Amino acid sequence: MAANRIIWKKGKDLWDRHKIKIAATLFAVFIWFLVVTGDNYEYRTTIPIEITQPNPGYIITSTIPPEAAVQLQGPGKHLFSFLLFREGRLRLNIDKEPGVYVVRPTDSDISLSGSAKRHFSRRLLWPDTIMVKIEKLITRKIPVRNNIALKPQPGYTIVGEVVYEPDSVRVLGPENPVRALDSLYTKSIQLADLKYPFSDRFDIIQPPNEQIQILDRDIAVEADIQKLLEKTISNVPVTVRYLPHQIDAIVTPAQLSLKVQGGVNVVFPLTDKNINAYIEYRQDLETHGKDFPIIIEPIPGVRFRDIKPDRFKVRLVRRQD
Repeated sequence: MAANRIIWKKGKDLWDRHKIKIAATLFAVFIWFLVVTGDNYEYRTTIPIEITQPNPGYIITSTIPPEAAVQLQGPGKHLFSFLLFREGRLRLNIDKEPGVYVVRPTDSDISLSGSAKRHFSRRLLWPDTIMVKIEKLITRKIPVRNNIALKPQPGYTIVGEVVYEPDSVRVLGPENPVRALDSLYTKSIQLADLKYPFSDRFDIIQPPNEQIQILDRDIAVEADIQKLLEKTISNVPVTVRYLPHQIDAIVTPAQLSLKVQGGVNVVFPLTDKNINAYIEYRQDLETHGKDFPIIIEPIPGVRFRDIKPDRFKVRLVRRQD
């Protein structure tokens, strides 16, 4: 506190001793500022380039310079305001069909606002030309390549197919880049130790061309994850399919056993009546000493193994009418 009082006292003493000189100096600076800001000055600076393209069905795909160099001339006080608020743009209205064009900006394209608009003359220094490429905007469906990997916990399994919805999404963008786009991707994600039905949404990665807009931003991923169950089913009958008219077949042995494996909700209710095991008819079925493999009709979400026996003999019998 004592130090603060000492500093304040010294400042007060300085003002008391030199207040006339300080006031005179400030008054002189003010007069100088009024004189200087009343003169005309030239000033070189940059202003943003703004391009409007009125047709919503087209888009400019070429790279446009972000700024233009200009020379302004006007009173210093208005120049001071311009430096504070940057009230200027190079505005170009490009109302053209798709194609490549050379645009030549002029001084009249320099748009100023505020006091600069009334008091400044202007001259464009750069650019003298701008290459403009215009393309048609189109919407197209693009396939999505999924990089989401689901891994159940040991003792669990995915029943059926993993569902990805939608499998293609709409994009909007310039015609040439959109037509060259053959696929989009999700991020590479691996989800492990899953043991419940899975459902989530995942974003699609933006393609390198930032002018392409993905209208459907994500996809849904769903999987039915169930506890793994394996059981043995015996006494499954074996038949012969596609027999000629009035021909019966005797299969030896007549039955088989196998193990079925899959999600508990799918495997638990299965019996021998749900398993279709068969041999397809062929002309050499009755070849002496020859046996044939069987076919198990697939059941979604179920795997078959340990089929016993796996080969069978067939005898054809003509039906007596």
